[in-house]
Amino acid sequence: MDPDSPLPRLTDGVAQHLRAMVHSGEILPRHRFPAERELAARLSVSRETLREALRQLQKEGYVEVRRGPQGGAYVTGLEIPAQSWRQRMRQDESAVDELFDFRVAVEMASARFAALRRTGEDLYRMQRAVSAMVSAGNRDDFRLHDSRFHEAVAAAARSPRLQRSVRQARGEIFTPMDLLGIPTSPQDDAERHTGILEAIRERDEALAAARMSEHVEHTREHLRSILTASAETGDLGGPQGQR
Repeated sequence: MDPDSPLPRLTDGVAQHLRAMVHSGEILPRHRFPAERELAARLSVSRETLREALRQLQKEGYVEVRRGPQGGAYVTGLEIPAQSWRQRMRQDESAVDELFDFRVAVEMASARFAALRRTGEDLYRMQRAVSAMVSAGNRDDFRLHDSRFHEAVAAAARSPRLQRSVRQARGEIFTPMDLLGIPTSPQDDAERHTGILEAIRERDEALAAARMSEHVEHTREHLRSILTASAETGDLGGPQGQR
């Protein structure tokens, strides 16, 4: 197949969307994607294109296809993507900063535009996500509602391209962190999210962007401290299996 033809580019886009569904917690490890016909219709692509995207994710270790009455495309335990991420972090010291620099840029812009363009419905979605984060009983629930908050902020910015970039930036960081058992601080994170929400509510674009930057930089420093400690012991942990 010609790599410059439209089909490969469309397939890559569909594969990226499916990864984002996994990264955001919309589809959890060892859970099944929606049926092929439903998923193709949701993404407005042909079933052939969807199958090509799923095959791409199979090669990357994201997906396994099962046959039989309970068959379909299932998310794996994600051990292979997590191991690839861990190896990249070990081999390239600049990789963490590259990921976080991108996230700082897109999420600051997202918060700034959200403060200017948010509606009452946007604020409701953000508040609901923060409240759910506070009461989350496990890592999966916390990450799901964390993602929903940032999705709500990005949606309020009214820029689909920016929204896709936020999804990409967050997915490259949090799925590996969760699978490797890197700890989070839910209460602290919930308080930071509340501060961002209040700035957006007050339409203070500069404060919203600043608080978002502080939040992302806090996460950067947290991950860097974990990586530094693991380098001293020679281990970054291993896949946690069921999240």
